[in-house]
Amino acid sequence: MKLLLISILVCMNLYSLELGEIPKYLELSGENGCVVKTKEIWTSKNIKNKLNVILYVDPDKKEINSDFITKLLEDNKDNNKVDKIAIVNTKSSWKPSFLIDQYIKRKQEDNPNVLFLKDNNKILVKKWGLKDEDTNILILSEYGNVMFVKSGKLNDNDKKEIERLISEVI
Repeated sequence: MKLLLISILVCMNLYSLELGEIPKYLELSGENGCVVKTKEIWTSKNIKNKLNVILYVDPDKKEINSDFITKLLEDNKDNNKVDKIAIVNTKSSWKPSFLIDQYIKRKQEDNPNVLFLKDNNKILVKKWGLKDEDTNILILSEYGNVMFVKSGKLNDNDKKEIERLISEVI
């Protein structure tokens, strides 16, 4: 009986995003994180009215999909229809925060059309079930529904699907 109860409780705490669903509300503020450029609070309510490409990255795993991610971030075809958000999972790294901050600031300067955020306490891991210590890519519709979600190395089909979803709105 105890084993069954423990199993149920563990399963209740497991959460991963499913295609078509709207992710749970989350907020990055205070010690949990912020918008890098302005230090303002960011909430998932900001995800609407555009296609949203969200990258959630462990700084130690930034090389995973790096060529494809760089291409995604630098592509400025139509910023009126696509928002790009890069969220750095700072808590998962062994690197000191000042080094991570310097890296993020450089990336923000190189990609001014990308919103860079810091997640200092694995909020997206806890609330959205994203994979910790990895690279996660999500695409959310203009209504906030999950259209694509993948952790780890993208294969060619994944890349084609991401490009297709973006090209449909541009």
